[in-house]
Amino acid sequence: MKMTVISGLALALVISLSSVAQAQEDKMTREEYVAQMADLQQREAAAMQQIEMLNGQIDDLTRQLASVDLAIDDLNDQIRTLVDASDTQIDAFGNRLDAIIGQLEGLLSLAPEVLIQRKGEAKALATEVEDLKSSKIAAIPEMAEKLARIGALLSQIKARIAQPVTID
Repeated sequence: MKMTVISGLALALVISLSSVAQAQEDKMTREEYVAQMADLQQREAAAMQQIEMLNGQIDDLTRQLASVDLAIDDLNDQIRTLVDASDTQIDAFGNRLDAIIGQLEGLLSLAPEVLIQRKGEAKALATEVEDLKSSKIAAIPEMAEKLARIGALLSQIKARIAQPVTID
């Protein structure tokens, strides 16, 4: 952000200086030169003030971001305490849910007759999901979203298994 502002100011100064050079070629009078130089100096001073103001805003936003990061860390610590689980356990739980989602999506991609043959696999996954739901880790919002996705996939699989299959 700072570099963008500084680059913009540098470009403006280069353009302004090129206009000064052009003006000199047009035989600028001393009074015109002094007036234009005063204008450019005033614009530079205003740009520097704006840079200072923007740097102050950046510093404020950086402090706010650090404060929010600390609050997030504190909330995550509270969540780990409430669910009585470590980061490793939470990650393992999430990874298992991701694996189940992958398996269910794979089952959904099968032809109906193959899906019916593998309905035992879907039932086993549904049973495992019910066991996982009893864990306190399942209450973490991210895990609850994954469990909801799994529930939707299981419903789709059950609906596809229940459809009559005709073999030509």
